[in-house]
Amino acid sequence: MESLVTIITFLAMNALAFSAAWRLGKAGARGWLEAAIGTGVFFFALIVTLTAVLGFVGAAGKWPFATGAAVVWAVVLFAVKPVSVKFPSIPIKVLPVSIMCAISILAIAGIFVWDVVTPPPAGGDPFIYNLTFPATWLKAGRIEYVALPYGAQAATYYPLNMELFNMWLLAGAGGDMAANLAQLPTLLLCGLGVAGIARAAGVAKPGALIGAASAMLSPGLVQQATVARVDVAFAAWFVTAIYFAYIWGSSRSNRHLALFGVSLGLLIGTKSLGAVYAIIPGALFISQLKGGASRIFSDLVRVSILAVVFGGFWHLRNWLATGNPFFPLNVSLFGINIFPGAYEGSAMRAFHTSDTAELAKIGGLFIGFWLQQYLLLGAVVAGFAVLLKNRLSRKKLAYLLLTPWATLALFWFVNPHNNLTNGRFIFPAVLMLGFCVAVAINDAKGIVGKAMAWLAPAAVVATSFIKDCDHLPRLLRDVGSAAVGIGGGLLIPASVAIALLLGAVAAAALALIMRRKRFIAFASCFAALVLLVSAMTAALDCHKEHKYDWHVFFPEGRAWAQLEQMTKGRSLRIASAGGERAYGLFGADMRHNVMTVNIDEHLDWQFHDYWKQARIDGKADPKTAGERPQWHREAGAPSLWLNNLQEKKIDIVFASVLDPISRSFMEHDDAGFPVEVAWADSMPDDFRMLFANSVSRIYAVRPAPDIADN
Repeated sequence: MESLVTIITFLAMNALAFSAAWRLGKAGARGWLEAAIGTGVFFFALIVTLTAVLGFVGAAGKWPFATGAAVVWAVVLFAVKPVSVKFPSIPIKVLPVSIMCAISILAIAGIFVWDVVTPPPAGGDPFIYNLTFPATWLKAGRIEYVALPYGAQAATYYPLNMELFNMWLLAGAGGDMAANLAQLPTLLLCGLGVAGIARAAGVAKPGALIGAASAMLSPGLVQQATVARVDVAFAAWFVTAIYFAYIWGSSRSNRHLALFGVSLGLLIGTKSLGAVYAIIPGALFISQLKGGASRIFSDLVRVSILAVVFGGFWHLRNWLATGNPFFPLNVSLFGINIFPGAYEGSAMRAFHTSDTAELAKIGGLFIGFWLQQYLLLGAVVAGFAVLLKNRLSRKKLAYLLLTPWATLALFWFVNPHNNLTNGRFIFPAVLMLGFCVAVAINDAKGIVGKAMAWLAPAAVVATSFIKDCDHLPRLLRDVGSAAVGIGGGLLIPASVAIALLLGAVAAAALALIMRRKRFIAFASCFAALVLLVSAMTAALDCHKEHKYDWHVFFPEGRAWAQLEQMTKGRSLRIASAGGERAYGLFGADMRHNVMTVNIDEHLDWQFHDYWKQARIDGKADPKTAGERPQWHREAGAPSLWLNNLQEKKIDIVFASVLDPISRSFMEHDDAGFPVEVAWADSMPDDFRMLFANSVSRIYAVRPAPDIADN
């Protein structure tokens, strides 16, 4: 019953937010596509704003969020007049269009089922900060800086809009059962955004749909939509910002201006790189400014305010705390230090490369060989087609065709993290290559246009069977196998939930197809809702029981699972030491409080506090500091660390080995453990070891909680 109530509350929260967003999205829209894109932007903007406001005032939690969603819905209901939008007609008689639409629908449905029944995969950024930060905020009831003393502390100061959205999902579901779903709506928004740009640029529906689908189905975007990261959302805000900037140029509508500003804010507020990539939609907007000085100034001010409200506020937060909106980066211009910081941009080289062969590897992994060749061919054909038709005289079209290359240039030459690990930063360029494909199909026409249309499904399917690009076929195979109780591996415990979810998807599809027959449509919608609630309830119960089964192959996974078993039914305060991926310690139902604890006399200092003191002491030279300064470790001592643990009322210390980069900066033993492990071993009266293996240690801090040893 508890799981059922949780799921009903979760769905109600999101239904309220979506209903308000849909009403806002339709108001003033010039068609279904614009309404859908606007709804997506409003949906995320409303949730980001709601969670930010409540989080910063110390009221983060499920019921404050649910209450806030209800208030927003009620305000929108009474303030915005309802508008009907005609459902779009899709040219399914054009066979390549119907094939690409079918693949897209299959992909969205398969990813949805997968995301509901699987926990966030261990490792990577989600376990460092994408999920760790929102989980910490929820446990604290407020948004606060979360220290990362064992790795690159820059993430503490990142823009964190999607982490706010993750907090919304974690709060509503009472854990991370829905965390993987965060980027699925933005994947759909990526496709809609590209199609919207294409349609606004005069591309007919077939070309717009094929171009959008070919980019949206790239392996990197598909894979990212199955995990709790932020890069699909980042790409979505990039294309929606371009879309609304483009159509504002001809409409001069306040609505389009506002949605451009909101999209720009979401872009800036999702990644630090957003401030760089915002140059491209920003330049498109600025190039279209016209009228008197007062009108231009007014438009710039309104967009700037919206960009700050919906994303730039993270930089304001840093400015207030550190005196530098881009902290910890030291910002200088023409030799003048504008914003003092901990280190220079040149220090951020751990994930940087100048080897152009790496760019080819990125394309092969995140786009796939055949799809990459197809998208590049589309860009070439589009260029020649518009040149021959003399459409390049339309400056905005020429600008759009150049955006993939401008984005790649920013990725390669400006972005400090451009190696294979961070190839996901090319997603905005991939989407705009999809726009080029749309133009190629539309403008080439004849045999060339038809060939480009038919090559799209061929490229997508061929790429899906390349090793390391076959995410979608493997996902569909595993979901299908588990649904009928065969194969599926770790998915087998969720087979009932999967079968119910597939039934919900089928019922929803029937309702859509039979929308003109009200009784059948209503009955199908009702069945879909019942099946969805039942499926997600079963998935939540399965998740609580089997979450850590998915993590046992991760280095620290066995220790996480052991801790979960040791602490069943108990809520403890856990200090994480060594490894950066502390999210695995919160428990399946997020019952634990997890934190890092300083090892010197400064109980609550953050990285920027140590930096300020280092500046006073003359130790903070940004030219020599490196990306991971160790000021916070210089005065560490066992007795001070123990005092801090006791002051924080810590029950458990979970220590794991440092990553290879951190070992080059931090004191550690031969196995790679931080100095805290040696300290704990040297104080048996204060620490009791509960578990040990080659990569992890679990200690109870005396007076120790009554937990049995492994």
